[in-house]
Parts: sequence; C-alpha cells; structure tokens
Amino acid sequence: MPNPLPLPGAPATPRRRALLGERRVSELRQTLIDAIAARLQPLLDAEDGPTQAEIAMILGMPRSRLNRLLKRDVELFALDSLAAIAARAGLTVRVTVRRPYRKS
Repeated sequence: MPNPLPLPGAPATPRRRALLGERRVSELRQTLIDAIAARLQPLLDAEDGPTQAEIAMILGMPRSRLNRLLKRDVELFALDSLAAIAARAGLTVRVTVRRPYRKS
C-alpha cells in the first residue's frame, strides 16, 4: 500500500511518523516543563518566598502535582496543560511551525 500521506521530509512509514511525532511532542513537553521549573524555582528558593502550596494554589493545581512538575516528571503532563500552567506562571508560550529543510 502506498504512503497515504506523502509528506516531503517525513519518515516513510506510518509507524516511523508516529514515533517521530511522539518524540517531538516529548521534547516540547520537556522544554515547557524546564521553563516553568526555571521560573518557579527562584521563588521557592527565596527565604521569604511563597511555599509550594501557595504557588500550587496560584497555578490552580494540587501541591503534589506541582512537586512532580518541579521534579520534571514529563510523562504526567500533557502539552496543552503545560502550556496553560506556563501561561498562569507568567510565561509566554509561542509555537513556530515550519517546513522541513530541503536539500537542493
């Protein structure tokens, strides 16, 4: 059966496309979780800063979930929920979509 979605630069088989897509989404989640943790960690490290419980309340999540985020447990978070958490933490999330690189 021919490739049902012939995309230039995309892996040839559906399984390879799926694996590549999952890996890229995981990389995006890792990037977001790192940025959120980097934003929150200085607040938590400050002597007179807020507690994890206070930050969790501001972000609208349980403290245990915030703790997992700070430990960078990427598998527990969907990309859209990380984008929402990042926005509530005062970060701007931008997505850039571009065509694959083509060799001439």
